[in-house]
Amino acid sequence: MAAASAAPAPSKTVKLNTGYEMPLIGLGTWNSPAEEVKRAVDVALRSGYRHIDTAQGYGNEEPIGEALAACIKAGVVTRDEVFVTTKLWVGNYAEEHALPSVRESVKKLGLEYVDLVLLHWPFRLEHGKPFPPADEDKLGYKPEDVLTAWRALEKAKEEGIVRSIGVSNFTASKMAALVAGGGSAPSVNQVEMHPCLAQQGLVDYCAVVGAVVTAYSPLGSPGRPDRVRSEGDPVPMAEDVVKAAAAAHGKSPAQVLIRWCIQRGVVCIPKSVTPARIESNGAVWDFELSADEMAAISALDMGSKGRLLKGDLFAKAGQDIAALWDGEPESVIAAPPKA
Repeated sequence: MAAASAAPAPSKTVKLNTGYEMPLIGLGTWNSPAEEVKRAVDVALRSGYRHIDTAQGYGNEEPIGEALAACIKAGVVTRDEVFVTTKLWVGNYAEEHALPSVRESVKKLGLEYVDLVLLHWPFRLEHGKPFPPADEDKLGYKPEDVLTAWRALEKAKEEGIVRSIGVSNFTASKMAALVAGGGSAPSVNQVEMHPCLAQQGLVDYCAVVGAVVTAYSPLGSPGRPDRVRSEGDPVPMAEDVVKAAAAAHGKSPAQVLIRWCIQRGVVCIPKSVTPARIESNGAVWDFELSADEMAAISALDMGSKGRLLKGDLFAKAGQDIAALWDGEPESVIAAPPKA
């Protein structure tokens, strides 16, 4: 696989197909408890972050909204300076639940509008059921279910409560199927991405169709729950080439992984609730990885074997997990969506 360009990011933002600017670095908040996430958001905004990522499924929209309100009131930021992303949960994809739940997210965040709302996964679950789901509550992937939920996001955008809409955990072919079915082109696809799961094929596809890629778990998700851990999972921050680049630049392995992302033009949302790490993760604008360093780090790619969050919680008993991802991430590059 060809190495990604080592050119530095030209700015700290990337323009979406809606014309809005999205910051290249944001604070991820998955698995961040309510009592800790408020402080994390406060630290992030005070240290220069202008992008906060959350989701209905994280259960922390309300405390994040309280932290945003406090920082705006204190003059740390204005509303227009902060890019806020949330996600429609897979149990809310039915027509009667989707749009009302988006409105509820905007309300919980205490905002008049959300900058970006994503479909959280292409797989649907029964409404109101606990997570992890029971097998009978897993409804799998159906293009018509995705399109129904997408129509709700389009309506939310028309109402003005959402500025841009996108998807998360979608393969190229599932993105293409959404547009081929009559949906508008997504602004963003948020997926797991780090050097051990580089997904260069998906990055290339999204560039062709005008969607920005956001990397979640860019540091290898060291704090992920035990239920999604497997023996032999890669540890990107422990790789020798990552540690060597960190030593060469006087940076941490985490900072090197974040820089690797943004030099590919990929938005990066590292998660932390530790103030020092939040500040450190945002301090990546004063160095540049060389072409050789980018190539060496990109060579860590393991294809689908590098996936840490496998999505198996959405698969019914006996279902092939690879089918959720349409095979190897690099092997399925669908034709560009129809205009």
